[in-house]
Amino acid sequence: MANPTKNNLGVFAAGEIPYPFVHTFNTKDASGNKVPIDLTGFTASITFEGPDETKTYGTGTLAITDAANGEVTYTWAAGDFQDVGNYRFLIWVQNGTNRFASDLNVYHVYDGPGPTPT
Repeated sequence: MANPTKNNLGVFAAGEIPYPFVHTFNTKDASGNKVPIDLTGFTASITFEGPDETKTYGTGTLAITDAANGEVTYTWAAGDFQDVGNYRFLIWVQNGTNRFASDLNVYHVYDGPGPTPT
């Protein structure tokens, strides 16, 4: 598995719900080329930290969406953008023998002008 990196997803207004987040788990072959990890038989989970340690973040839907090509998709929940501050999360996959973590994903939520539309 390649060394993980910090993936900055950007800055969002409180109340936003962006398109689903897709992560592809890769490794490198003998020639150094990226090769997707086949996630057949793996399960996925997510660990989230947000600005309020008493709240639960990361309550959206997580699924392995293309096992053969190493693809996992997280569909955001409204609560993932409710509080102003910094957020970070990891997606984990495991099969009982191997366990891999995604890159560290970070984003910031700011308080935009006016109320969030309904």
